[in-house]
Amino acid sequence: EVDPVMTCTVASSLQDPDRDGIPSSRDNCPDVANPNQADWDGDRIGNACDPDDDNDGIPDEQAMCPFDPDPIC
Repeated sequence: EVDPVMTCTVASSLQDPDRDGIPSSRDNCPDVANPNQADWDGDRIGNACDPDDDNDGIPDEQAMCPFDPDPIC
């Protein structure tokens, strides 16, 4: 017999693997939970998984100002 609770849980996790309440088809960061869907630079990659939040070509982890494309911010 199929357990409806288990079936629903599995189906939900496949549609929303990061469990942030946003289905993967609409999630701008489907593998990292980001329920607010923040996207500072408008590149359709959520801030939670965007390696370059200001699109200046410098990865955030190396940038002096990861949210400001001006290199001397």
